[in-house]
Amino acid sequence: MMVNADPVHVPFGASEVEDVLRNIAYIHAVHQFITAKRLKRRLRLRWGEVAATTHAILMRSGYNADKNLIQRHLKPEIIEKLPKVTLT
Repeated sequence: MMVNADPVHVPFGASEVEDVLRNIAYIHAVHQFITAKRLKRRLRLRWGEVAATTHAILMRSGYNADKNLIQRHLKPEIIEKLPKVTLT
């Protein structure tokens, strides 16, 4: 599975190579461990909704995310059920 995200902007703005790598790790962790492993079956997410759900989790948690992708693929009632995460 893949999340279509620009690691220079999502979930944090990055200017250095280390920051971009950190963003890639955060996106991968949210995608793999929260969206794919925990929420995919429970919310009955289809293949095209998994990346949008990862962006929605980041947006709901207060981080940068692709709002257009979220609005195209997810219903507001699904977004309300998503957990908030803290990236450390």
